[in-house]
Amino acid sequence: MRSALDAIPFDQATTLLLHYHAGFRRGEIARMHGVSEETVKSRLARGRRNFMAAYRRLERGLAR
Repeated sequence: MRSALDAIPFDQATTLLLHYHAGFRRGEIARMHGVSEETVKSRLARGRRNFMAAYRRLERGLAR
């Protein structure tokens, strides 16, 4: 999982970890990062999509 997180943009990885691992809500993450809640929502959506794509590539043994 760490390799897949490393393969996606830092802001997306950080947002995913704060939301899904640490349990912060979108509004809380937005305040932490100084961005809008809509930005956090977008980072979560893009981050999930990019994480899954990176994870699948790693499962198949392919590079980034």
